Amino acid sequence: MKEGDKFIHTDIVGRKHEVTYTGPRREIKGCEFEFFVDDKGGGCFFTDSEVKKMEKKD
Repeated sequence: MKEGDKFIHTDIVGRKHEVTYTGPRREIKGCEFEFFVDDKGGGCFFTDSEVKKMEKKD
């Protein structure tokens, strides 16, 4: 995964959101997260298990 890669994230209620990877991977309180910005410009972060569920956009 590199900065600028785009993904589709499906939230807990099934809504799909486009997110863009901003990196770098960081640890917060013992858990590692990947950082993204959503389609509205807000920052968000996800664990490895959530990232694995995302669909990469071309």
